[in-house]
Amino acid sequence: ASYTWAFGDGQNGSGMSGSHIYSHAGTFTVILTVIDNGGLMSTASQTITVTAPANAAPTAVFTATPDTGIAPLTVMFNAATAQDPDGTIVTYDWDFGDGSAHKQGVAVTYTYASAGSYAAILTVTDDGAAQDVETHTITVNAVGNFIPTASFTTDPLLNVIFAHPPITVDFDASGSSDTDGTIASYNWIFGDGDTATGVTTTHTYTTSGTYTIILTVIDNQGAPASATKTIRILNMVTIGPILTPIPIPNLPIIPVGP
Repeated sequence: ASYTWAFGDGQNGSGMSGSHIYSHAGTFTVILTVIDNGGLMSTASQTITVTAPANAAPTAVFTATPDTGIAPLTVMFNAATAQDPDGTIVTYDWDFGDGSAHKQGVAVTYTYASAGSYAAILTVTDDGAAQDVETHTITVNAVGNFIPTASFTTDPLLNVIFAHPPITVDFDASGSSDTDGTIASYNWIFGDGDTATGVTTTHTYTTSGTYTIILTVIDNQGAPASATKTIRILNMVTIGPILTPIPIPNLPIIPVGP
């Protein structure tokens, strides 16, 4: 008797049993043909569905040279070391943190005209539409005024929060400072389209996701400074009840051994 396999992707095999590796996603019809020693033939078929692996997100990495200097300061931004583990990065979007138009490209230059501390944000998008974000702080100094320092804390602490939205977060920027004056304003961007002002504030996130929070402070001479943090809210996984064994009284004790 003979056993012949057609795996549906142009490859064939033989033998009573075997294995086959499908190199790409798709739906394949596998056909087995059996011929006995009398020459009689029979066939059987089965459908195999192969799904593509989930798209892995890229990694946004970039350098900013120089990242500190006197205004006007021209900075070279380079994202050549950004990577995508299972594809290619198709867009590089640069936000220079001062309200100017974004730029596109692996490497770009930008000139900061005014003193301040700016959050330069790179967003990379791969060929599967997955994104990643990286932020660097650019410090531009002016003669006669030192820029303030923006700093804030959160409660709960940010990074990753496993919970069911809505999630309320308290923000406190009282740790911000200005060495040669005072901070005149505190401005918050919560990453979901909402904003607020004030030294302290509270915000509620209604859906899960990744959000970049930006605090911008402006001192009494008009110099701004920014600080950023990222919060990732993931839906909590509910685990079923843990079963506790129930003791059964008056069970006989059976000796073991001689």
